[in-house]
Amino acid sequence: MTLNLGNLWIELWNGSDAVLWLLTSALVNGLLVFLLYRGRHSLELLLSAKQVDLLLKFLILYLVCALPVVSMVFLYRGVFGYVGPPEFGDGFIHTYKRYPISFSTNYREQMGFWLTLSVWLAGFLVCIIRSCRRDRSVLRELRALSDLCGDRDMLDSAEELSRELGLKRTVPIKVSGVVGTPFAVGCFRQEIFWPQKEQGAEELRLVLCHELIHCRRRDPLYRKMIFWLCSMYWFLPYLKRLAEYYTDINEMSCDDEALERRSHKERYLYAKALADMVLEDGFLEHAVSMTGHTESQLERRLKHMMNKKTKAGKVAFAMMTAALLLFCPLTTLAASEGMCSLQDVIVREVLFEDHEEVMNGGNTLTEETDVVEDFELTPAKGEVWQGERMSVSTIKEEISSAKSMGSVTVSAGDEIYFALKGDPSSVSFRAGYINSSHKRTYVTTTNGTRTHTFTITKAGTYELFVEPLNNRTVYMEGTATVM
Repeated sequence: MTLNLGNLWIELWNGSDAVLWLLTSALVNGLLVFLLYRGRHSLELLLSAKQVDLLLKFLILYLVCALPVVSMVFLYRGVFGYVGPPEFGDGFIHTYKRYPISFSTNYREQMGFWLTLSVWLAGFLVCIIRSCRRDRSVLRELRALSDLCGDRDMLDSAEELSRELGLKRTVPIKVSGVVGTPFAVGCFRQEIFWPQKEQGAEELRLVLCHELIHCRRRDPLYRKMIFWLCSMYWFLPYLKRLAEYYTDINEMSCDDEALERRSHKERYLYAKALADMVLEDGFLEHAVSMTGHTESQLERRLKHMMNKKTKAGKVAFAMMTAALLLFCPLTTLAASEGMCSLQDVIVREVLFEDHEEVMNGGNTLTEETDVVEDFELTPAKGEVWQGERMSVSTIKEEISSAKSMGSVTVSAGDEIYFALKGDPSSVSFRAGYINSSHKRTYVTTTNGTRTHTFTITKAGTYELFVEPLNNRTVYMEGTATVM
C-alpha cells in the first residue's frame, strides 16, 4: 500500500515488508509451539486433558486469527512514529522511527523478496489445495456410500444426549459400511458418520455421547484450523507435531467428558468398543484433519481412560491460562521489535552506505554551515501541527526565494526530518535551519528531491527554511518534522 508522507508518496509493504511479516509470524509460531510441545508432559501432569485441550484451542485461535493482524500492527508501529491529524492535505502524516528495508530499495532490489514470497505462496497453495481436495473427495465418497440412520433406538438416544449436552439442533447421523469408527465432521454444520456394526445399547450410547461432545465443542472446526495453520507455515516442522498432539488430547478430552461419573464397567465397555473399531482398508488413513483419528493414538487413549486418577488443577490451569494470555502478545511484540531493529540496522549500516549516492544523485551528502546577517524569510503557505512529542510543518507552493517553514524550540538530541520534492525534478535547492546567531545548517540537492535528518546538538529556538538556488522558481512540496 502507499502512505502519504506529507505530500511525498512512499511505497510501503513491498516484498521485503511482506516477507519480514511472514518471518515474524513464523518466528512467534515456532517459539510458542516449540515451548508448548516440549512442555507437554509437564502440562499433562498438572492439568486434565480437558484443560490442556482448552489451552491448545486458545493457542490455535491466536496463531490463526490474531497473530497475523497483531504482528502486522506491531511491525507498522515499530517503523512509523507519531501520526498527525488528517487536516494535512489528503492524508495522515507519518514519520519514520526506524527505517524498513523497503525505504531504500527499488523494485529490482526487491525481486529476491518477491521470489521468496512466491515460493511461500506456492507451497501454501499446494498444501491447502491438496488437503482440501483430499478431504472433499473422501467426504463426497462417504456421503455417496452412506444412508441416514433409521435405527429408532439410536435416534432416540442421540436426541436425549443432545438435550443433556445442550446442543441446539439435532446432528444428522449417517451409517456407512466403509468406516470402521464413528467420527464427527463439519466446521459449522456437523454430521456424524457411523460404522455399520452391531453394538450393545450401552456401548452405543457411550460412543455416541463422545461424538456429540465433539459437535457441541466444534472440534472439527479446530481440527481444520490447525491443519490450515500447517499449510500456511509449511516450512515449520513442529506445527505438524502440534497438530498430531492436539488430535490426541482432543480425543482424550472427549473421552474424559463422556466417561465422567461412569463406573469401571462402563469404562471397560467403552474401551472395548473403541478397540473393536478399526479403520478398514485405509479408507480414512490420510484424512486425519477431517476425522481426528489415527491408529497410533488408540493405545494412549485406552491407557488414559482406564486411569481413574483425577486432576483438579484449577489454580495451575488459571496460572497457565494467564501466562499464555500474556506470553502470546509479548512474544509477538518482541519478535516484531527485533525485526524492526534488524531492518533499521541493515538500512543504516549497509543500504544507506551502498546506495546514498545513487539515491541522492548530485546531493551534497554532508551538512554545510555558514553565517548570514541579512537572510530574509517569508512564511510558507503551509500548515503547522504541534503535538506533545513532535511537530510537523508543511509546504506546498511555488517559491522563488527562501521560505520559512516555521520556528521550533528543541532540546539537544532532538531530530529534524526534512522530506521535500521540487518540480521540475532538475531543480536545485537547500533546506535546513538557522539559529538566533544567524548560523545556518543545511543540505543541498540538485535533483529535486531531498530527505535528510538533522540532529540538534544545542537546545534553542530554530527557524526552518527551504531556499531555491540559481534564481529559479520552484514548485515545492513536503514536510519538516521535529521529533
